[in-house]
Amino acid sequence: MGKGTAVLGVLALLIGASGLAFGLFAWSGANNANNQINLENAWYSNGNMVIGITEISTYKTVPNLLIAINLPTNVSLYISFTCRATILINSGWASVAFYFAIDGTRLFHPFTMVGSYQGGASYEAYSVSLQHCIENLTPGAHNITVLYITESLGHSISEFRLFAASFIS
Repeated sequence: MGKGTAVLGVLALLIGASGLAFGLFAWSGANNANNQINLENAWYSNGNMVIGITEISTYKTVPNLLIAINLPTNVSLYISFTCRATILINSGWASVAFYFAIDGTRLFHPFTMVGSYQGGASYEAYSVSLQHCIENLTPGAHNITVLYITESLGHSISEFRLFAASFIS
């Protein structure tokens, strides 16, 4: 019984030491990765109004939410959108989908959709988050907006924020 305990003890020490080594390796790699990204610029736009959704099956731009940028060189661009969506739960599926648009052209991916199928309440509130990274965005003027679409009425969005940051990796 003494030998088995000793073997288990040595095995536990080896596992612990390898875990410590892996943790140090991962921490070192994360610190090196952070040092290789050079943030160029950052932009921000927000809106605190409540927007009632009044059209179906039509891509609409979130009003008063625009980031206009002018890039002197090719850069990578990180964009992030957040908002609160209140969904009227009627019969069937009720949802709202959100997309980014660059210079008026909708990006098919990524997108996010919030909603419910015959939910348990008459209204449901959702926190919406959409993020994307575009590598090697061409120089020049660009407009960044957010589009939404729904197939049913009675929904609203509020507390929306749009953030963009250009960087060289």
